[in-house]
Amino acid sequence: MKRLIFVILVIAFSMTFGYFVKEHTGYVLIHVANTRIEMTLTFALIMVGLAFGVLLLALLIVKAIIGTPGQLSLWFSSRKRAEARKKFYQGITFLAEGCYADAEKKLTADIKNSERPQLNYIGAAIAAHCQGDFAKSDKYFAKAAIGKNRPEFAIGFVQSLLHLERGNNESALAKLGHLNQIKPNHEPVMQHLIEGYEQAQDWQSLHALIPIAKRKKIVDERTAIDIEVNSTIALLDTAQNSGLEVLKASWSNLPKIMRLNAEVISKYASGLIGDGAPNEAEKVLSDALKKNWNPKLIEQYGKIKISHPEKMLAKAEVWLKQYPDDPDLLLAAGRLAERAQIWTRAKEYMQASIDRKPTREALRTIGLLVEHLEGAETAIDYYRMATTI
Repeated sequence: MKRLIFVILVIAFSMTFGYFVKEHTGYVLIHVANTRIEMTLTFALIMVGLAFGVLLLALLIVKAIIGTPGQLSLWFSSRKRAEARKKFYQGITFLAEGCYADAEKKLTADIKNSERPQLNYIGAAIAAHCQGDFAKSDKYFAKAAIGKNRPEFAIGFVQSLLHLERGNNESALAKLGHLNQIKPNHEPVMQHLIEGYEQAQDWQSLHALIPIAKRKKIVDERTAIDIEVNSTIALLDTAQNSGLEVLKASWSNLPKIMRLNAEVISKYASGLIGDGAPNEAEKVLSDALKKNWNPKLIEQYGKIKISHPEKMLAKAEVWLKQYPDDPDLLLAAGRLAERAQIWTRAKEYMQASIDRKPTREALRTIGLLVEHLEGAETAIDYYRMATTI
């Protein structure tokens, strides 16, 4: 549409100009000093038009020339950014290939012209770390943290992983803890926090973190239980060293699911025995076995030493009515009968145990009893059998 209007205007102007020239056939006289220039009006108008065109062209050329420095500056800046980008890509490629010295050199070669210098510094920090220059690596991280729009989370996360790799758990855990506050429940951060707490044996922090990790499904149920059991056992171990009352208080504060776990119960019972409370340990194991029969707990039950072992033997014999062929229960009953000095019954229970499941420990136990009752020559067969298992 615009072109059509332009064409119409040009035609109209041409027709008007032609009509004007036809009707006005005058001439133009220019007299300067002794010089006279005479021309037709038509030629004069054409020359004026040409002069105007030349002037306009000159103005456009001058404007273009004046604007050239700015355009050249933009062009050179673009070239520098392109070169910096090329070096960055080369540095990342070297880093992926394991050429760490070359990677560091390329990534730091033209940082001032880089579009994202923080990424150059992060890459250079990784390259320096892989070369074993940890001090330089940390300096690069410090430089990456300067300036606007810095990727704080990315810097902290990568640096914490490198610190974990160096074995600098304290610094790594501090950084991961800070990142966990910035982005709560960030899966990789929590996974590395769990690993770090395990390595540092910070059972209290780990114990507090696991329920959240389990609820957010950052770790699966089986893994969460294993970690929680291990951290609980470690906490009970620490509590035992602080005395009986601290141990009992720690047990009371445990979640119910942990107080039903056989490994945790066994550890608590061992702690009670270690702190001089075997009667309480007997009750804990007895109550646990009533709820959930467990070979490890019945084995531990048979080894408890209290002043009246016959009472424990009576409980074991009640359980034998329910589990008459349980080799672990039979061995425990034999030990309790031995402690109560009911020798014949002790030997019978132990023999019944090894008849059902001969184990090295059971054979050595009956061997010691027989040696005490009948002499070493009679017991030697049991000892010999024990060495073959």
